[in-house]
Amino acid sequence: MKFNWKNIFAFLFRNKDKIIEAAKPIIDQVEEIIDDIKKDKPDIPAPEEIPEPEEISDQSNHLQSTEKVWVWIEPSTVTALSLKKCGLNPQNCIITDMKGNTRNCKKMQKLGATVYLLVHPLYKQWQKGKTQALEDIRKVVDSYDGIVLDFEGPLRNAQFVEDLKQFGKPVVIAPKASAECLNDWGEHFKRLQGVDFLWWNYSYQLLDWQNFFMTYEFDKDSKHNVLLSIGRKYREHVIDQECLNIIENLEGIRVGVFQPKNDYAMTAEFAHQLQKPKPKNNET
Repeated sequence: MKFNWKNIFAFLFRNKDKIIEAAKPIIDQVEEIIDDIKKDKPDIPAPEEIPEPEEISDQSNHLQSTEKVWVWIEPSTVTALSLKKCGLNPQNCIITDMKGNTRNCKKMQKLGATVYLLVHPLYKQWQKGKTQALEDIRKVVDSYDGIVLDFEGPLRNAQFVEDLKQFGKPVVIAPKASAECLNDWGEHFKRLQGVDFLWWNYSYQLLDWQNFFMTYEFDKDSKHNVLLSIGRKYREHVIDQECLNIIENLEGIRVGVFQPKNDYAMTAEFAHQLQKPKPKNNET
């Protein structure tokens, strides 16, 4: 059989955008598989005895939280395969997508997941200034359930947070839970309305989180969640048993997962506790 290579190349060139878009989900899955192959199975240390934290009354000032579990992956996209590895049901999850992969977004929404566009200013695609960032969001935002901003770097900006509201989607910001952050932004956060919070600090123990939510004040209608890095990457700071302690005993605040691909196996170990119904702070 003789091929007309000129016509074949012309067809590929005309349809290159469609071909690239169709290949995105496959590329994402291959990246995850390669990532898994590169990593050896982690040694899970024996559970360590965790001392009981001091009792803190009126913990977290009766803050609200979401029913769903946040699953944050960067710089790629949370896929059905990655949730399966975590042992998490898509219907129980709020997931992130930094790539603007609207095809995967719709697929995950059909499975029951809530999908937020992730704006992360430490990655090149979001380092073109506030005006360009808003324009890039505008192109794809209609496909998403909301927008989440990693609150650091060049877009750590109060006006930019307000600008994100123009799209009519829920807005969440992800600041680092620390005294430094709250000294700089605490008064603004207290007055900020129509925005929810996704807090992270991968060295915080349960007592640190309890003290944090007791110390600072926020708008009473805002919702608050916590991201943990479970497993190998930050185990030297927060051991596995303490992660479980936070998931189970951080009163009224739903705990989610940062970069579960760092340790899918350990995340899956905690999947049941992560998805377990959590009493609200105003319930006894």
